[in-house]
Amino acid sequence: MRIAGSLLMVLGVILGAMGSHYLKEKLPPSAMESFDIGIQYLIYHALALLLLSRMRFGTQKRKKTVFYMILLGILLFSGSIVILSFKSLIPFNIRWIGPLTPVGGGLLIAAWVATAFSFAKK
Repeated sequence: MRIAGSLLMVLGVILGAMGSHYLKEKLPPSAMESFDIGIQYLIYHALALLLLSRMRFGTQKRKKTVFYMILLGILLFSGSIVILSFKSLIPFNIRWIGPLTPVGGGLLIAAWVATAFSFAKK
């Protein structure tokens, strides 16, 4: 959890810097807004992984399950939003990625519900 959270933070900072220094000139404002939202959720959940790595869950299995749900949720939710931000620059159709966003969001929600359940059981 800590390694993944740290690496995702690195990715979030790099992409955030890239967005604020380079992409504002390349992407339309609406795409830049989407890009920023994808990065925000990436950073929020990377920080969450770092915090959750220090907390006790009911079982190690539940902690691993939450970790994988958050990791996959980040990749699908934030990843699809970030990739779709570039659709005006990509010469082929990437709209098929759009349905991955709500799947990733659902995984993030489910991970937080599982986390709350785990803490409530204590």
